[in-house]
Amino acid sequence: MRTTHSLRAFAALSAFFALWSWLCVSATVQSASPEQASVDFTRPFPIVMVPTMAGDEHRQLADVVAELIGVARVQESTTNPVCCIWLEINHYTPNPGSPGYTIINQPGGSIITASNIAQLRAAVERFKQSARQNNGHVEVPVGLMTSYPVVGEN
Repeated sequence: MRTTHSLRAFAALSAFFALWSWLCVSATVQSASPEQASVDFTRPFPIVMVPTMAGDEHRQLADVVAELIGVARVQESTTNPVCCIWLEINHYTPNPGSPGYTIINQPGGSIITASNIAQLRAAVERFKQSARQNNGHVEVPVGLMTSYPVVGEN
């Protein structure tokens, strides 16, 4: 049951990523980096959450994100409530294929999803590096960041 639910959730997320990538291809191709483009930033949603079964290092990485945005503690949930910064390990590593991560930031929440703990570490670092201070508040770029190749990029 849990595996079936996880597969359905992953399929839905994959479809969303595919659609999002398709919608963003022209913007991605035109700009090699956020410094070269007009990128919208938003304050991240002020709740950081992890799945209830997250391991210690997973929780520590969520604490890093919480500290970055000024949140006192990380909360847990059995499912992603959407209106938060959700950090998850999705175990998606096809064979052949490569592990990776995807970060989606929107004004109403963010998802940081990774194949394994090493990729979650890399994703949190990228999230940190992409954030900026503006008038005393942390902001993150709106959109998609990923370690996977994006169709349409050279």
